[in-house]
Amino acid sequence: MDIMVNRKYLNLVSGYLKGFKWTDSNTANFRCPFCGDSERSETKARGYVYTKGGEMFFRCHNCDHGTTIQNLIKHLDSNLHNQYVMERYGVKKRTEKNPEKAYTKVKKTTISWTSMITHCKDPNGRMVNVNNLDEEHHVRDWLAGRQIPLDQGPIYFCQNIKAYADQMRGYAGRIKRPEARVCFPFVDRNDRLVGFTARSLVKKSNLRYLTLRFNSDQPLIYNLNHMNPSIHVYVTEGPIDSLFLPNAIAVSGSDFGKAARFLVPGNTTLILDNEPRNRQIARRYRQLLDMDFRLFIWPRTIREKDINDWVLSGVSPEEIKVTIDQNVFGGLEGKARLGFWTK
Repeated sequence: MDIMVNRKYLNLVSGYLKGFKWTDSNTANFRCPFCGDSERSETKARGYVYTKGGEMFFRCHNCDHGTTIQNLIKHLDSNLHNQYVMERYGVKKRTEKNPEKAYTKVKKTTISWTSMITHCKDPNGRMVNVNNLDEEHHVRDWLAGRQIPLDQGPIYFCQNIKAYADQMRGYAGRIKRPEARVCFPFVDRNDRLVGFTARSLVKKSNLRYLTLRFNSDQPLIYNLNHMNPSIHVYVTEGPIDSLFLPNAIAVSGSDFGKAARFLVPGNTTLILDNEPRNRQIARRYRQLLDMDFRLFIWPRTIREKDINDWVLSGVSPEEIKVTIDQNVFGGLEGKARLGFWTK
C-alpha cells in the first residue's frame, strides 16, 4: 500500500523532474532537483529513487544528496506533500509552530548508543569518553591545544580504530592498520547510534576523517539528539566547529539539505566553511535560500577557513557568535552575497 502511494505521488511530481523515467517497477531516474545535475550535459541524470525495506528513498550520485521520498515531494510541491501525508498516514502535516512537539522521541532503544560505541572485545578498540581520560592524557592535550570545549557535545577516544571497525558488519578488514583517533558519534532523535566520524591525530594524515555508518536510512548529523529546535539553531559543516556555538549541530560535510527536515528555516543559521565553492554546491545553497534558510557569509577580512581556526587566531567563541549573527543573510540578498563570496 505504501509503495503504491509513493509511486502515485512520485508520478504526480514527475513534471518537476527533468528526464524522469521509471527504470523498473520500484526505481526511477531523473536529473537531480537539488544540485541540478551536470552543467555540461542536459541528458545526464544521476538522481535516483529506489526501494529499500518497503520504503522509497532518493539519492543523487552527483552531489550525494539523499533523503526520503516524503522530503523529496515536500521539496518539489508543498501542497502535494500535504495530500501525501494525509493519504499515507491519515493525519495532518505537523506544523513548525511547535517544533519540539513535532520531534518528540517515540521510543527508547534497549541497548543505549553509548554502550554500542564503547563495546569492543579488544580493550584497545573500546571508545572512551574524553572526559574520563586523565588530564595528562595526550588526547586531552591535543584537544586543549585546539581549544576544543569538552562540555558541548560527545567526544570519544579510540586507541585502535581498526579493532573497533573489524567487529562491525560491513567494515571488517577495510581499515588496514591500527590508529588512534578522536571520534564524534552521530545519534538520531530517538537516541539510536547512526555512525561516527573519527579524526586522525596525525598532522599530515592521508585520511584525516574516517566515517563509519551503521544505519543508511538516517542522516549523519552530530549533536542532533541534543538539539533544541524550539530555539535558534546553528548548523556547521564539521563537528568540531559546532562545539563553539550554542545549540549547534554539524552535517559532517557540505550537504546541509539532509538536516532541513529537523529545522525551522526562520530559526536557523547555516555556517559554511570559509572556502571557495564549485557551481553545483553554490546552487544547492541557493536552493536552501529558496527554502527560507539564512546563511552566514564570511566577511572578506577573515582569512581563517573554519570556526576552530578562527578561535585559534585569538577570537573568543562569544565574539565569533556576534560576528556570525551580524553577517547572516537570506532571500535575494543572501543569493547576492553568496554569489560574491563564491567568486
